[in-house]
Amino acid sequence: MEQEEKLRILNDAYEHCLKERIVNSKKEFADYIGIHRTTVSSAFGGNEQYLTDKFIGRVLDAVYGAKEGQQTRFSNIAMIEKQNCTEDEVFVPLIPTGARAGTLADFAEAVKEYDVEKIVSPVRGADYAIQVTGDSMAPEYEPGCHVLIKKVFEDQFIEWGKTYVLDSDNGAVIKKIFPTEDAAVVECRSVNPAYPPFRVRTEHVHGWYRVLMIMALK
Repeated sequence: MEQEEKLRILNDAYEHCLKERIVNSKKEFADYIGIHRTTVSSAFGGNEQYLTDKFIGRVLDAVYGAKEGQQTRFSNIAMIEKQNCTEDEVFVPLIPTGARAGTLADFAEAVKEYDVEKIVSPVRGADYAIQVTGDSMAPEYEPGCHVLIKKVFEDQFIEWGKTYVLDSDNGAVIKKIFPTEDAAVVECRSVNPAYPPFRVRTEHVHGWYRVLMIMALK
């Protein structure tokens, strides 16, 4: 498919969401279709690295529910990726930048699932895998382990006390999340008591990812 056609489809999908009052901006559109805002912004700009058949397929699935014809047109992309896998194997993108336990990493630029390594996920439903560095989440999350994460929407349900990867203005952080007296602020706690907790305003969090599983070599 030509890039001009992909861009037209993307803009049509966005206009549809505006018309139906599903979203009010391109940032909300990115959140609605479940694709990182940086990726969506680059696709709207016509960047070929992001404006791919796979990306358009995900947009159509999210906006139109993969109606007849659309699903047939794009489902072969996923089939090609899985042609060398067994039926039970599920591959997820491995984000190349680690979620540094204790410090924030560059998450926004790392979520480029079109050119990153992919690993087998033992669980279904995971969106990404990410490596933990640092020891603030040890011994539960040892440095070098991989966590499988799934994007969730904070306005629906957050399990307080559970571990999440937060995509913030400053990068990614993996912490246990707790509420505070201010509904617009969450507290991030480490497992390692040597690291004090800190607070983050939810307006600075662009994505919430629940940890589904830890994978580590013993």
